Amino acid sequence: MYNDMTTNSTTETAPLTFGDTFTIPVTGDREWSIRDTRPYIANRGGTHRGADSTAIAKCRETGEFAWYTPGEGWTVPNIERRHEEIAGQLNALDVNLPHRTAGEWVTQYQKMLGRETRNEVGGILHLAEDWTNDTDVPTAVLRAHIAAVAAITAAGADEDSDLYRTVFAATLAAIGA
Repeated sequence: MYNDMTTNSTTETAPLTFGDTFTIPVTGDREWSIRDTRPYIANRGGTHRGADSTAIAKCRETGEFAWYTPGEGWTVPNIERRHEEIAGQLNALDVNLPHRTAGEWVTQYQKMLGRETRNEVGGILHLAEDWTNDTDVPTAVLRAHIAAVAAITAAGADEDSDLYRTVFAATLAAIGA
């Protein structure tokens, strides 16, 4: 249960979270939205909290905004003319705006590392193709070598390992060479 600030009636509903919109009495029917501002990179202390706040609520029509910090609530900068009233009404809302969990960090990092890896490998493949244009060097063999070297580098193995041979052969088979 939470206090629906738009009608001052108590309703059964889920807490507000990232991406939701709502209104509060102080700004009338002007809509506020909650944006996820959790950091993309965990801090080096291992707490996975590179920043304290996890969200920003903003009223697009008025430009008023507030930061949310778990355990502390909403903070409205003093530059907003109604900052105390806005903070009070925002803090009366039921919200679920947590820090990222360890599982969310893993997913976040996998997405970022996947993009970076594809970009880097794509660049290396482009170099291999440039070096072998108008030659009799089979590009498929170089592509398989690049894949195998990436695998053994990640695993800490070397080029005479079974891992290298397996990835090399699987890559050749996958590209039809």
